[in-house]
Amino acid sequence: MGRKPRVDRSPEEKWQIVQEGIKSGNVSETCRRHGIAPNLFYRWKDEAEQGAKAALGGRSAAAAETEKDHRIRQLERTLGRKSLESRNPKKRRGGVSCGAVHSQAREMVTEGYTATLVAATLAISRSSLYYQKRLRGSRADRTYDEQIVMACGEKLAYGYRRVAWWLQRKKGLPVNRKRVLRVMRERGLLVRLRRLRARRKKEWGRVEAS
Repeated sequence: MGRKPRVDRSPEEKWQIVQEGIKSGNVSETCRRHGIAPNLFYRWKDEAEQGAKAALGGRSAAAAETEKDHRIRQLERTLGRKSLESRNPKKRRGGVSCGAVHSQAREMVTEGYTATLVAATLAISRSSLYYQKRLRGSRADRTYDEQIVMACGEKLAYGYRRVAWWLQRKKGLPVNRKRVLRVMRERGLLVRLRRLRARRKKEWGRVEAS
């Protein structure tokens, strides 16, 4: 079975087919009757809707895209040549740093330009324009710090492992070795290590002559 020849339809015929499919509510049956694919029917329908919007004073997709390109060119002229040359600052030597590019981009957003437009012009991530630096605090749990310090005062000869064991067994506190080590290191309570050296007698190296 050969391929069906392509049929060139006039805009009036396309509009009639679209109207017929919309009125009947059965797009598949309409497409089979006229020998077209469903995706072609929906493409004609979209073109008809865009044409109707343009006729009623609305903007088509092509007009919106043209306006977007115009705004991008206008923004490029506003930013200047130096800013546009810094699109890939990591690959250039002597270019503008990433921080300077993002700072300038945020200033443009505050002036009224949309984040999407600024990000597309400077070729940067749009999410980076919403970044706000936060002060990073310590996430360590300080609940049992005082109990650990008191245990070190009672057990002066204990290292952090024995202090953790003593607090778990005797006091019933849910502390681990890492927490005890951190507190003792911050307060300067770590016990000095004693390195044991093996003592050897001087006679061990002698060889008796027979």
